[in-house]
Amino acid sequence: WVAVGFLCLFAIVIATGCCGRFLCAPGYRPRGEDQGINFSDVPSISSYIPQVDSPIFSYPLVAASTKNIHDELFSWDDPERPYEYYDLSKDAEYLMEGIADLSEGAFSQVVHWPPPKREQAQI
Repeated sequence: WVAVGFLCLFAIVIATGCCGRFLCAPGYRPRGEDQGINFSDVPSISSYIPQVDSPIFSYPLVAASTKNIHDELFSWDDPERPYEYYDLSKDAEYLMEGIADLSEGAFSQVVHWPPPKREQAQI
């Protein structure tokens, strides 16, 4: 009965609006004006790509498939090897061949959809 009492009290509080405005807060409200600069046009573009540091490798190992990730999204660059060299999903597919299907869900999916090409904004 105590649980039912708390549930009723919670319903009354929500119905009267005492705490309801905090639980049902309005959505996002933008501040300022649109600057007209696409994320893809920013020269210092960077994004979160799951990576694992290794004492054996000079660059981090990528814990996601690199096939859909544009090179410009990486915050580092190996002048000797492509990013696919550091792709852990390829190693996992090789090691788990015939045992498990890793095509979906085993690694993070990172995708970038750049806007259609247009004149670059001056930044």
